[in-house]
Amino acid sequence: MQSRLIEPLRRTLFIVVASVTLASLLGACGGSDKDNGATIRLINATQSFTSLDAFVDDVSIAKELKLGLASNFTEVSSGSRTIKARNTGGATNLLEQSQSLNGDGHYSVIAVGGENTISFSVYKEDESDPDSGYAKFRVFNAFTFGDSVDVYLTGASADLASESPIFSGIAKQSVGAFRSVATGTYRLRITTAGDRSEIRLDVPQITVSEKAVYTYVLVPTKSGTLTNGLLLQQKGGAAGNSNAYARVKFVNGYSPTGSVQPIVDGQKMGSAVGGYGVSSYALVKEGTPTIGFSVGGQTFSKSVVIAAGTDMTVAITPSGATPSVISTLDNNFPVSSSGRAKMRLFNLAQGAGSVQLSYNSGTTLVDYLDFGLVSGYTQFYASTYDFTATGGSGASVTLADYVAADGGVYTAFLFGTSGVEKFSIRRDR
Repeated sequence: MQSRLIEPLRRTLFIVVASVTLASLLGACGGSDKDNGATIRLINATQSFTSLDAFVDDVSIAKELKLGLASNFTEVSSGSRTIKARNTGGATNLLEQSQSLNGDGHYSVIAVGGENTISFSVYKEDESDPDSGYAKFRVFNAFTFGDSVDVYLTGASADLASESPIFSGIAKQSVGAFRSVATGTYRLRITTAGDRSEIRLDVPQITVSEKAVYTYVLVPTKSGTLTNGLLLQQKGGAAGNSNAYARVKFVNGYSPTGSVQPIVDGQKMGSAVGGYGVSSYALVKEGTPTIGFSVGGQTFSKSVVIAAGTDMTVAITPSGATPSVISTLDNNFPVSSSGRAKMRLFNLAQGAGSVQLSYNSGTTLVDYLDFGLVSGYTQFYASTYDFTATGGSGASVTLADYVAADGGVYTAFLFGTSGVEKFSIRRDR
């Protein structure tokens, strides 16, 4: 009777031990444990790649990602992986970059780049939690050229003249250290470093939540100076802030001595522009405003499409008995090649006919440009030159020993009703 009971117990014990041993072996081989993958997202903060597709090895992590946006997080295998990006719909990778991804890690990949190149800035989202009542905040400047910036978080109506920046001098393609910020709602403003008057982005309201960790990405616009913003929360979502303004400069091509007053929707815009003068850039809100000039008690204007994040020049010309208003978009992106500058010509000399721009007595930059037109940009080596403007009659005016700086962007202006009465060059960047 006892032997009959013992034999079934032995068989049961053998099955239990065998099952435990098999489970241990499978666990050691990884057969029953899920691979602890990494999660990753892409941010398109380039200057001109308007839509990107991205992959980690062959796993898609972003599709048709528009400029200034972040993809959702995607889980990928941990270990050494290759991150790839290409123009949406393209077959050739713009960049392939090897990256070690830790299991259970969260990663943000910020794509930055100019007109022809792209690079990745990869950071792991592992910043420690802030204290109660606070958030952590930092800024990433994704511009690939231009001046450093200052960052202000203030009350809604605060005057920047009496405020100190929370971050100072954040250079292109660099990131500031995290700062603790009391939770609440702020007005965020980005300015050129050391110049409170040059506003690059003004966000009326941005909310920082308790215990949250944020990276604020400055995303370039077509202006090359104005910026959009993208607020990334660590291991969380993303919220964009689009710029609502363009930069417009005003040109007095009407009078050699009298001033003209720029007008936007019936309101004065800045100071009057002197004879054959060029103003600094001013911010004008996006839309279709009526833009023009007040001259001797009369206003001459036209409806102009203002696209946010762009630069524009608006000029008044003699144009016979009735002045006219001309507007043109500016391209203030510098030449991507080091040691080069670029220049265009704006012919506001009614009496000069078709004009030519050259340097050093013979090298032509712009040829046969009629009155009221703006040429395209021509690249040349940055150096010191004698620039010459020649009218249709053959008469010419020269600016001697003019320094064209590396990366400089310039507009040459011709003025005059009887010929080339004034020739000036303005550095736009």
